[in-house]
Amino acid sequence: MEEGARVSKSVGPGGVTSSLKKLFADQNEKRKIRRYIKRDSMLAEAKTQLSDPAFASYRTEIADFWRLHFGHDVVPHWHLAFTKVTGKQDVGYIPGYIWNHKIVPLLNDFSVWKAFTDKNLSDVFLQTSNRPNTILHRMHGHYYRGHDLLPRPDVLPYLSEFDGEAFIIKGSRTDGGAGVRLLEIADKGIVVSGKRCAIADLETMYGNDFLIQERIVQHEDMARVHPGSVNTIRVVTLRWRDEIVVLMSIARFGVGDSLNDNLATGGLACGIDQDGRLMDRAYDIKCRVFSEHPTTGYRFKDRMAVPSHESVKEFARTLHKQIFHFDIVSWDIAVGQDGEPVFVEVNFHGGCDSYQLVCGRSLFGDLTEEILHAVRDGR
Repeated sequence: MEEGARVSKSVGPGGVTSSLKKLFADQNEKRKIRRYIKRDSMLAEAKTQLSDPAFASYRTEIADFWRLHFGHDVVPHWHLAFTKVTGKQDVGYIPGYIWNHKIVPLLNDFSVWKAFTDKNLSDVFLQTSNRPNTILHRMHGHYYRGHDLLPRPDVLPYLSEFDGEAFIIKGSRTDGGAGVRLLEIADKGIVVSGKRCAIADLETMYGNDFLIQERIVQHEDMARVHPGSVNTIRVVTLRWRDEIVVLMSIARFGVGDSLNDNLATGGLACGIDQDGRLMDRAYDIKCRVFSEHPTTGYRFKDRMAVPSHESVKEFARTLHKQIFHFDIVSWDIAVGQDGEPVFVEVNFHGGCDSYQLVCGRSLFGDLTEEILHAVRDGR
């Protein structure tokens, strides 16, 4: 008892508990970091560079920068991995574990996240006419034409009104481009990816939540890179100091016979520079570098001017004004045949690692120090 009293007196009320909590928190963070490195070959390979004298001064700069602006060191694996791929050193690169566990939870309120990620609801909380028309919703097991209930026996007769037309069907609660398929109405029936289907088949494939949407006819310049997919621009916007700014924009292109451009389904991502031109190389999900598109042979080194790039960025900023619980948002926006931006999807987390790799710079750029101060100080 006397010993316990002496400890309490020397540490202060609750000091032992606070010290233990910090110890456990530190150990937990180290375990998370080890898991990141173990499952990512790029980060694991970066471990071999930790003792490379060529990076000694860079590692010192990283440590000094993060101690000053974040309050403590960070493991430099991300910085070294990004530098190896891009050839560009930047002390402001955001490590994946800091992004996932510190920055995103500070900026975005994930207590309301699930409702906002349902693609069937985007036309409720985002008001814009620049979007493909959704001809059928299935939500919570019920069918809707617009916002009006549609009895299940009436679904096929209703779809038959679109005989001879083609659409896109996708799950409304999936991500990564999973389950995006071509749906055609032919001879008063449904054909998905070339196979005739009944309504029950759609329900088996997609469950209680999916949508059928008009296909986007994209701008000829975006189609030139890969005409078989709708190629979008991923725009990352941030609400900061009472304004909404664009942090990065990235062009994404499908590969092979894929209908979508998502990296998770084999697509490519190519950074867009400040002048609105494609950078000279693209990347896939495995960080392999492509100077040419593997399907079409399009040469990224030609550095195409992205059509309507400024309009796309302004469109993203305008959309973000309607999102109040999330201060950092990633938008997928297509460019229509007429050059107008077209809303496709909204994302509330995004891949910080891939963003920085593709663009070859830190996500927050000149705002990095302010963001790190906000995290350090609990905003």
